[in-house]
Amino acid sequence: MFKLHLSTIWLLAFMLVCPAAYSQLQIRSAVSPEFPDGLHRQYLAYLADKLNAKLVVSYLPFARRLVELRHGDLDIMVGLKEGRIEIKELIYLKPNYESIQQVLFVRVQDQETLTSISALAKVHIAGTIKAEYFSARTKRPRLNLVEVSTLEQKIQLLDRGRAEGFIHFPQSTYAMLNTISTHNTIVPANFQPASQQQYYFAISKQSSLIDRVPELERILVEGSKNGDFARIRQTYYANELDY
Repeated sequence: MFKLHLSTIWLLAFMLVCPAAYSQLQIRSAVSPEFPDGLHRQYLAYLADKLNAKLVVSYLPFARRLVELRHGDLDIMVGLKEGRIEIKELIYLKPNYESIQQVLFVRVQDQETLTSISALAKVHIAGTIKAEYFSARTKRPRLNLVEVSTLEQKIQLLDRGRAEGFIHFPQSTYAMLNTISTHNTIVPANFQPASQQQYYFAISKQSSLIDRVPELERILVEGSKNGDFARIRQTYYANELDY
């Protein structure tokens, strides 16, 4: 049999009595597999750093992230808009961390023709599964949405003529368009149906971090007041885009 030093025995006994001393707080989250080190990951890293927590990230499409968060398999998700129907399994952390408008992109030849809701209602528009593009305070336009998981799929649908447009965040779209040969043929539409939206972090009510909500919201208040989230966005896209 092997022998244990007395110091090792004391260390093991202390770890059994006080496991928290050797286990760092964790935030389980997920981001898009298209952007594994994207802006959402930067926002999550900021929150984890302020909370002195370890960030554990998986890679899932938006709709799947939402399911995992509702089931308590993720602690926190970034990029949620308070929709028309509250999700009872979640708490939206206040305040919102940014306010931004998603943009309708079309083929350059359609830029002058798709100029009204009535015109858009006659074509197919690609959007993200479970995403909400219009304010709860405004009447939702009747669009023929083709729901997909990724920005790449939206671009492919437009390129192949299976959709006449797609809605997505402008800066990440520009970054991806700059990497493909047809980037000059896809442009923002002159008419933009989506409204400015506020985006939030949300926490699962089943999360072990639920008691830290007041602390998390203090971090968001300070970050917003100091302009931290705007700085993270500007720095990230300054590195991504070469205008």
